[in-house]
Amino acid sequence: MKYLFQTVSLFILIIKTNSNLIVIPFINKEISGEDNHQYIYTQIEIGDPPQKIDSLLNFQDSYFYISNITNSNMNLNSSYNSSLSYSFKILSATNISNFKNIISEKINFYTDINCEKENKKQYNISPILYPEININESLFNIIGLQTSNNMDKSFNIINILKKLNIIDNYFWTINIDSNLTEGKIIIGDLPHNYEKKYADKNLTFINTYSKENKIFWGLQFSAIKFEQRTITDLMIGKIEPNILEIFGSYEYINAIEEVYFEKYKSRNICRKKFDKINGEDIFRFVCDKEMFNKSDIDLFPNLTLISVELNYSFVFTGEELFMEKNDDIYFMIVSKVGKTDGEWDLGRIFLYKYQFVMDNDNNLIGIYKEKENNNEPKEKNYTMLIIILSILLINLIIALVVVIYYIRKNICKTRKRRLSEISDEDYIYFTHIKE
Repeated sequence: MKYLFQTVSLFILIIKTNSNLIVIPFINKEISGEDNHQYIYTQIEIGDPPQKIDSLLNFQDSYFYISNITNSNMNLNSSYNSSLSYSFKILSATNISNFKNIISEKINFYTDINCEKENKKQYNISPILYPEININESLFNIIGLQTSNNMDKSFNIINILKKLNIIDNYFWTINIDSNLTEGKIIIGDLPHNYEKKYADKNLTFINTYSKENKIFWGLQFSAIKFEQRTITDLMIGKIEPNILEIFGSYEYINAIEEVYFEKYKSRNICRKKFDKINGEDIFRFVCDKEMFNKSDIDLFPNLTLISVELNYSFVFTGEELFMEKNDDIYFMIVSKVGKTDGEWDLGRIFLYKYQFVMDNDNNLIGIYKEKENNNEPKEKNYTMLIIILSILLINLIIALVVVIYYIRKNICKTRKRRLSEISDEDYIYFTHIKE
């Protein structure tokens, strides 16, 4: 799967349903280089006249901020010049680290994939943080989607949209397309209110977790199971769509190497490859596409991540954890070199399979789970019974009409036969008696 310098049309699509929603489609771009940076980003217009900028959708940042530079090294169109905008307004200075001013600006959200002028919706968004940076710093335009504490909420895009009554509530969710390179973020409602496929699933909310006084979107796992082995420990899984893979623990990778990959390594079919992703030193297992086939993948023991809080098990098969890339087959769970703690990062292959909902107002994360068979009373459905009874009733009516028809027909035949048997003298006689 190749992502090298993709040229794509970027857009933000506003969809109105029974409630106010904003749907932000995004594109993933993997930039080839030393660190193999991956980003999901979208495009907006800012200022008057409008200037197009690429904005990164960041799950580890709670702020919505813009910069005044073009970082050409990252191949992103991140140019914004406040001096060219008539609508630029400084509201106040700020003492927040790395930021200069709080500003107000016009923001255009696109309503179709062609980004045409007549298909945009414009808002005066305030406040936005305006960073004080220099040309050497790698700071982009960020749409931060991380939940935040009370001090940060005024600079969070979800809270800004709610304050302006653009959305009805603080719920938002992320949908990943099957190609894992694009998707959409839906802000302002629950998925089951506009997508029927979630109607038959249970939605369970739990608290997000915090670390070093910072709140993260993520889950706590109590154990990992594969084959006959169980690693029991309290593990944290952070949701991170800016990576494709799942960043697993060093302990798990070593165990799965012993259980599964060792026999393939000895035959030079698979190898351990060291790499960099988003600045992190990682290692992964890579297998030769010509020698490693579907039957080998089917032998991979299922990975099960168990969440006690959710009373739910997240299960991945070998088919879901191996992916063809270039001339090799990549195992999509990687580990950071030398990292021994229980912190996992859950990338797009995790979010594609499982649907999460974030509640920015209450700092809750929810998941749609398949309903389990239990002894709880189920709501009775009389639809089929009504249909069957209706068909029987129609058939009964038809049969009754037919019977009545033939009875009347037979009565008429009998009368005609009897009349034909009466002679003319008898007819005159009966007529005379009647008179």
